[in-house]
Amino acid sequence: MQTVARSPVLVGRAAELAEVRRLVAATAAGGGGALAVVGEAGIGKTRLLEEVAAAATAAGLTVLTGHAVPGGGVFRPIAEAVLPRLDDPAAEADALRPYRSALERLRSGTGPESGPGAPDQAVVLAEGLRRLLRAVAPGGCVLRLEDLHWADRDTLATVASLGPARPGLLVAVSSRPGPAALRLATTPGLRILDLRPLDRAGVDALAAVCRDGTPPSDDEVAALHARSDGLPFVVEELLAAPGRAVPPTFAALVEARLDALGPAARRAVEAAA
Repeated sequence: MQTVARSPVLVGRAAELAEVRRLVAATAAGGGGALAVVGEAGIGKTRLLEEVAAAATAAGLTVLTGHAVPGGGVFRPIAEAVLPRLDDPAAEADALRPYRSALERLRSGTGPESGPGAPDQAVVLAEGLRRLLRAVAPGGCVLRLEDLHWADRDTLATVASLGPARPGLLVAVSSRPGPAALRLATTPGLRILDLRPLDRAGVDALAAVCRDGTPPSDDEVAALHARSDGLPFVVEELLAAPGRAVPPTFAALVEARLDALGPAARRAVEAAA
């Protein structure tokens, strides 16, 4: 029996996977859409967005990916995704000229202009992005933006303005539950996939796949389900390092969250633990 560190197939997400493939197929056929994958750390948001990217690539769509990070600057995930395309010769099209100054803010990392009478810069930037992506990816595009729970408010506003279905564009984002997810939920036409922990049957299936098809015992499934809280990432880590009390990557994730807290908040969490 061989244990793999990561399941080679997506387990327990049949309905979500079907919706992802439907949206990608609609985009490849000239439609478009917006998708938000929401769930706790370790629930499988990135894994599902990887399925979006794989399906999109197979359908001939261009996939552009960006990530929000703690303390990242204005427009960080959007800039990571599209900055290389700003210098594409196709980006010099006449249709983009009115939006070049807004798009250049992605390069400079400056926030939008404000003040009485100023246009809604999120709307302006979103239209510029739509035109840019249509110019540099005429066959259709997936804009994949991950971890938007760390994104700045201008990024969230721009994503919300991008959200309504546009021909040849699928906006696919991920976020943990919280203010960012609530802000994204107001986007017209946005399809939200709210990922839930795996039940015992899902944990059983995931463990069997990770063990080269060998099913775990009932006691093993019960222990894995209890220790992982049904989080697929933690199940995989527990299987890959059975002797560890706490999976190493998950421990690092918790430590990073603690480091992000202020001294008083960290003392309160440690006292509660």
